[in-house]
Amino acid sequence: MPTTEWLNKYEAIKDKLTCKDDLETHFTEKVIGNMGVDVLDIGTVYFPTGTIFACDPLVELEDTPPFIQTIPAGTYPVKICVVPSEKYGDRYACVKVEVSREKPVRYELGMTGKEDLDEEPGEDEYFGFGVDAGMGCVADIQTQALDAVAAYTQTFNKMGFIETEERDEIYMALRGILDALPGDTLQKDSLIEKFEELRDF
Repeated sequence: MPTTEWLNKYEAIKDKLTCKDDLETHFTEKVIGNMGVDVLDIGTVYFPTGTIFACDPLVELEDTPPFIQTIPAGTYPVKICVVPSEKYGDRYACVKVEVSREKPVRYELGMTGKEDLDEEPGEDEYFGFGVDAGMGCVADIQTQALDAVAAYTQTFNKMGFIETEERDEIYMALRGILDALPGDTLQKDSLIEKFEELRDF
């Protein structure tokens, strides 16, 4: 959760962080700049809570903080703007999660509340995530939580024989962790279901 001080700084520079380009053209035009582009529909993505984040999934999936901006929970189409190239192979220029079919009125950077806003970004500077493994994803915080529950459960699965009393303690510890989380953004019952599904003790 961002601090009040961070939010005040963000409000002061927020308009400077809006994208000046009409990104929608990447999905409606055949040429961007001097490059031909195609659109690839890759299916849909389900966001059970609407609290989302973006990262390189091979590097930061487990601990990337969510954006302060949220979307309605639901299933949305995902499209990729592709720059075809026989010489270099197809290049993905940008991805769109289509939350609405309406034309966007403004583009706002997804912010986590952890960005350093003490110095205003320069004209061509922006906040984002590194693509160390050359990948990017947009996911729901429920995905992170499911991954954490899976790791928790697998740790105990590897221990071998576990007594009945210890089973109860392992369950109660997980339940306690989930109950201690603020708010009801996460779907805690589905996390417990994942624990029950994966455990072999």
